[in-house]
Amino acid sequence: RGYRVLQLENGLQALLASDPNTDHAAAALSVRCGTFQDTDGRPGLAHFHEHMLFLGTEKYPREDEYRAFLNEHGGDSNAFTMNEYTTYYFKVSDSALDSALDRFADTFARPAFTPSCVEREMRSVDSESSN
Repeated sequence: RGYRVLQLENGLQALLASDPNTDHAAAALSVRCGTFQDTDGRPGLAHFHEHMLFLGTEKYPREDEYRAFLNEHGGDSNAFTMNEYTTYYFKVSDSALDSALDRFADTFARPAFTPSCVEREMRSVDSESSN
């Protein structure tokens, strides 16, 4: 495996890993926003954002588009919220990496935060938090 660290013009640091012996590609993004950043009176806010981010974007407005694309190309995704960070990640067949990265990036640049999803996702976060 090969590894390389980059710092982009916007200050974002990226770790690139390459393994020529695999037929899948993956990406992950950790953001410095976790449960410690939840505001008073709004516990679960970071976790709620984790849920809402993958339910459509400006460019890809269908609620299930991201998940469906990954499934069609042998991949999947998930995320987790910790105290100080939330991490989002996916894997996909290597031939679909560019399209998957476009969808992944749009998730953070232009999320839809569709109002019709809010109540359902709030219940989901509450349910996960009480387990």
